[in-house]
Amino acid sequence: MRQETMEWLRFVQSSSIPLVNVDAARNPTRGIASGCLIEYAGNRLLFSVFHATGTSSSWLIPLRYDSIHDRTDVYFTPRFNFFVQKLPNLPSLGVPFDLSFILMPRDAVSYFQNLQLAGPVEEREHTVFVSDLCEQPQNGMPYAFSGQVRPAFIPDLATLKIDHCTYPGLLFNRTEGVYHYFKLPVDHPGDDAFEGCSGAPIVGYDRRVVALVVGGSVETNEIYGISISAFKNHIDEFLGLKGATSGA
Repeated sequence: MRQETMEWLRFVQSSSIPLVNVDAARNPTRGIASGCLIEYAGNRLLFSVFHATGTSSSWLIPLRYDSIHDRTDVYFTPRFNFFVQKLPNLPSLGVPFDLSFILMPRDAVSYFQNLQLAGPVEEREHTVFVSDLCEQPQNGMPYAFSGQVRPAFIPDLATLKIDHCTYPGLLFNRTEGVYHYFKLPVDHPGDDAFEGCSGAPIVGYDRRVVALVVGGSVETNEIYGISISAFKNHIDEFLGLKGATSGA
């Protein structure tokens, strides 16, 4: 594998922000998801997907494991925001788009860490994408995503064990509505293999994010993600930027 490709995969590996669900006592549950940090118009936003986060504030981001004090610093998120798609026959009602987000403080810096029994053997800051929210997927460009998978809760230790995987070799196939579809390079292994990756950024070889993982199809051998650019006007309106218009 070329050094350039290896560096790209390392970039993808640190692009996904881990989210861990917590109970009322702020202890971790088995619920996990992923997110994506984007710097846009002077704001730092964490994007994820609504079907994973809902509007709940019962999520934390592990920031960094401190092996000296044997603890993990965390950031507890506020409630997630979302946008509603109006129903044509019932304009006063709507259903949430599968996109959620919060504003993030810049001092909540999180790290990707390769942890072994002796502690971290590798760490680097999670990627903060700088974006104008206009990126579109390109034909022929390799894409990849990374996220936490296979959660296993250990009750006696009140500890959540999570693996981390990176999935390269995706190729853009088509766009339908607010979703981009990507062909997998191998047979789809089933939804369980990607549990916890919902909300992870789908990143091109140009290191730009074009969508967030939503789901996949065994029948068509695809992964699909929700386009962030489709919601640029909504986000502009939320941020109070001039010239914002509604509609996705």
